[in-house]
Amino acid sequence: MKRIKEKIRYPLVFVLVVVTGCTQEASQSTVEVTAQEFFGAIKSQNYDKAMEFYSDEFFNLLPREAWLEYLKETNATLGELQKSKLRRSHVNTVFSGRRFVFEFSNQYANGFAKETLIFFQKVRSEDILIQMHRIESKLLGK
Repeated sequence: MKRIKEKIRYPLVFVLVVVTGCTQEASQSTVEVTAQEFFGAIKSQNYDKAMEFYSDEFFNLLPREAWLEYLKETNATLGELQKSKLRRSHVNTVFSGRRFVFEFSNQYANGFAKETLIFFQKVRSEDILIQMHRIESKLLGK
């Protein structure tokens, strides 16, 4: 009986290693780099590039054109992005993937904003995309 259990256990471990090794899970530092690339696009006012960081699910809630206009108006009010600093982060693994919650304190030319970005990486996908973005600032009335 003991031999049967050992024969079953080792192939099962091998199968789990092979299956989980097929896709690369993003590390928190990888997603931080992605967030900084996103803010780099905002800083250079390359909004078309910034829009590439958002998931299709994000735009199911709000049309792409409306969000693009909001980003432009928000950045016109806040001014040029000067500095972005990660304040808090949290990683949550769920059944369908991994969620990375980042809270940034961003300094703009005209004031400060707290920005929360939630990135999501689906199971069996290497894409890491913004699922939620919230911008809060006194200058925006929020």
